[in-house]
Amino acid sequence: MFVDIYTHILPSAVAAALEQLGSGFGIAKRMKAVRNIYDFDSRFRSMDEIGDYRQIVSLPNPPLEAFTTPKQATDLARIANDSMAELVMEGAAPFDFIFIDADKPGYPAYLTLALKLVRPGTLIMADNMVRKGKVADAKSRDEAVQGARKFNALIAKNPRLEATAVQTVGSKGYDGFVLARVIS
Repeated sequence: MFVDIYTHILPSAVAAALEQLGSGFGIAKRMKAVRNIYDFDSRFRSMDEIGDYRQIVSLPNPPLEAFTTPKQATDLARIANDSMAELVMEGAAPFDFIFIDADKPGYPAYLTLALKLVRPGTLIMADNMVRKGKVADAKSRDEAVQGARKFNALIAKNPRLEATAVQTVGSKGYDGFVLARVIS
């Protein structure tokens, strides 16, 4: 089995949004030089030629907060995730690992889409799920907290998934992630 863990993609809508921001990083221009990063048909043909090929797909950028406002970061994350939804509609092959790190209110919808791209054994990781402990506060009306709570509830009631939440501590204080495994 061949596992490729450096497989960036750049959907055209994400490239256009990055170019419009004029971030100065030139990421979209540099990545358009590699056809399999933006041309999904070409990419999937290449994968088929390899045989038992697995990949971890990521949307590459510096942290959005490094070159955008909070609203621009949320908008760009939404565009990127909408582009990933297009992969679902186009019938992309199942993935072995799906990492969700986007606008938190959208997490339940992203989980629903992710479940269309999985097979038994796939891992789904969702970042920023502890929210400094606010996820445990049932009275919180914060949209990000509500998105995380709904995401967790969907996982808990899905018999195809088993999951755990892990708290982390770092430069941003404490937060955490949820790691779910598709069991059927």
